[in-house]
Amino acid sequence: MDINANSSTNVYSDKKDKILNGLNANNVMLRTSIDVDGAIVSTNDYFFEKTKFLNMDVQNFNVNVEKADACYNIDIESKSFLNRFYALCLNDSGVFSDNYFNMLPGEKRKIQFIPSEKFSGSTKFDPRLEFNSVLGLCS
Repeated sequence: MDINANSSTNVYSDKKDKILNGLNANNVMLRTSIDVDGAIVSTNDYFFEKTKFLNMDVQNFNVNVEKADACYNIDIESKSFLNRFYALCLNDSGVFSDNYFNMLPGEKRKIQFIPSEKFSGSTKFDPRLEFNSVLGLCS
């Protein structure tokens, strides 16, 4: 299917009950993606209920942080579903390459933290990073 740039095209529409096919809406997320020549260029997650009504397991994830030249590489592996997972740096206003995203169990993701100019190139800077998700805030 062709989708023109800067446009929208309805490619699928159906009733919620038909899509859920008897499943509990509190347990379902629909993930869609756009694939261009084998590369995913866009992904979107749709929930059938508000976040506060979703049945989610306790958040469980592993994070590994390594210094690399002018940034910090962060590897995240989810052990459970993570709803709007995010990273914070408590002692700097630097930038994360990605933030506030969902992760399915078993998913791995790499992001980077780039310190602000104040700490750029500093060998003594030790970022105080914190990781959480919406569920972590509610528990």
